[in-house]
Amino acid sequence: VIGGDLNVHVQPGGHDDPAELLFAETAARGYDWAHCNAAAQTTRPSRWSPGAETRQLDWFCTRGFIAESPRVIPALDDDGTVLSDHDLITVELRTA
Repeated sequence: VIGGDLNVHVQPGGHDDPAELLFAETAARGYDWAHCNAAAQTTRPSRWSPGAETRQLDWFCTRGFIAESPRVIPALDDDGTVLSDHDLITVELRTA
């Protein structure tokens, strides 16, 4: 499992962008990303990065697992206060 802020600059759901080499490289090595990630933004402007654009920069890539139920959990307080410029990503994994 590889995961985190991979700085892959695509818009939400744009993981089939041929200009982004990470996806071709991981596929060539037997990794899957399509089932591991929700097509949604994972970053937002915050007090740490007020000029940031919303993008999907956080990803999971897995090999040897069945990935299900990917989610993005907003990093917002109950009153909507931004807690982080990156949201939490999760995925459920089972052995293949």
